[in-house]
Amino acid sequence: MRHTTMLSGLLTGLALLGAGPATAQATADAADETTPTQLVPRYMTLRDEPANIDSVAAWHDGHGRHWLLATAKSTNEVRVYDADNGAPIASVGRGDGVDLARPNGIAVADDMAFVVERDHARVSVLALPSLQPIGQFGADHLVRPYGIWIGPANADGQRQVVITDDYINADDSRPADAALDHRLQTYRIARDGDTIAAHWQHAAGPTRGDGVLRKVESIAGDPAHDRLLVSDEGASQRDIKIFDLAGKFTGQTIGQGRFQQDPEGIARVNCGHEAGYWITTDQGDARNRFYVFDRNDLTYRGAFESPAVRNTDGIGLTQTAMPHFPDGALFTVNDDGNVAAFDLGTISRQLGPAACRDDASTQAGSQDAA
Repeated sequence: MRHTTMLSGLLTGLALLGAGPATAQATADAADETTPTQLVPRYMTLRDEPANIDSVAAWHDGHGRHWLLATAKSTNEVRVYDADNGAPIASVGRGDGVDLARPNGIAVADDMAFVVERDHARVSVLALPSLQPIGQFGADHLVRPYGIWIGPANADGQRQVVITDDYINADDSRPADAALDHRLQTYRIARDGDTIAAHWQHAAGPTRGDGVLRKVESIAGDPAHDRLLVSDEGASQRDIKIFDLAGKFTGQTIGQGRFQQDPEGIARVNCGHEAGYWITTDQGDARNRFYVFDRNDLTYRGAFESPAVRNTDGIGLTQTAMPHFPDGALFTVNDDGNVAAFDLGTISRQLGPAACRDDASTQAGSQDAA
């Protein structure tokens, strides 16, 4: 979330992805810093730095309409663009019956956008494409929410929702580890006509050891592997911790010793039911990189960067084909002011596993919420 300068010194350490203490992993990691692949965006949306763009999500109506939704923290909006070409379409959140307060994380499931409001300590749900509010939840338990992951619907149409809660002390200091047991808040939600039914399930968060979540924001899940990936931006961590879907720390981390700034956005690329890869963000002004990890064993696969993009907060992707993105697109926030769109097929063929490289176009299919 914050602006940060590049740390001095060489980047060392390939994350060891087996179970065991994160400190041992960092010690055992072998230096493996290859030159990042250089990528050029297909487009960038119009720049508006005062808006403080934070997170993104894609939505498709199945009939040729492709939307990119982005939260604007400082102007209290969700902005809508054409996901295929970046053209502005609409905005919601100011004087239109939708009262947002510092929207941060955003996720799409079915024809709904879930917007995390840090300063209202809740999640607002907007119907798509009307952008009309159909419900809110979380105010009874959330304190300072940021990121959101929504799981696939079960047979009853219910979905698991996990939200990161970066609550702090009254003096803005970080709580003691013993008080960090509510970093992950889990709900069960379902749409009931024009409203949302949401039920709080439980809170989780280790209070000792390598799984303690000291500064949280981004989160993503993978039901096929029973995993939640949670970014920890704490200065002493700077890694992504692996939990199961119930919120229990698995003992695994990725990126420790590799992330030099804030571990930020996380996005999953599916190449079949279990194969694929993760794209993660090392947010920085002078050195802004995206690290790729294998979806199955979480091993490091490589890195890419773009001279046009820096200080990336949230990222999102779609594997649904669009006219200018036949294999889908990766969307990355650029320095608070706009969004860049990259061809996902190019990334898959250069950095993904064989299942993605062979024919990226065969992997198309929406994965916004799963």
